[in-house]
Amino acid sequence: MHPHYVVTSMFAALCLASPDTSGIDLSYIDTLPSPDAPTLYCTFSCLIVYASARVLMGELLEQQGRHADAISWAQAELQDQSNLNVPSKTRAGRLLGRCHAAVGEHMLSVAALDAALRLAKTGNLMYSEALTVREHALAGKGVASAAARGSGSDLHWSKETGKQRLVEMMGRMHQEGGNRALLEVLLL
Repeated sequence: MHPHYVVTSMFAALCLASPDTSGIDLSYIDTLPSPDAPTLYCTFSCLIVYASARVLMGELLEQQGRHADAISWAQAELQDQSNLNVPSKTRAGRLLGRCHAAVGEHMLSVAALDAALRLAKTGNLMYSEALTVREHALAGKGVASAAARGSGSDLHWSKETGKQRLVEMMGRMHQEGGNRALLEVLLL
């Protein structure tokens, strides 16, 4: 594994796990290679790691309000032709959907979330699918709130559609023997 991959993964994971990043020097972010650098993809552990360095760094950038940068990192994860890590790509799609929604690019948000949902279903990744359904529902809920203030979009799922899809997903997970407590976490 290249040091870029290891250090970036560890740094982002520690920052994301920290309840408060105000005491952490985030200047390391500005020293990183380009998001599409081949040194940021780990082929050795792609089958056991559910989020690559790119996705973790993208989520950290999202947390810091740097949505345009987070979009670049998510896109790099999705566009890497050597990347066969479907769970990580699904997570990158959710990240992309959230960031596009945050900057008001609702058509791109819906497209990213729909693609992540298809990828999770194709890969038979039920938990990733459930998280994507939840993100889709949350995006629709957020847009509905913005619409009430006069700045929303009707491209996202309605509150009713989001709730219906979540209930449907929870039913499927329950049939597969899903943990009840975990299922309830998915509810909005």
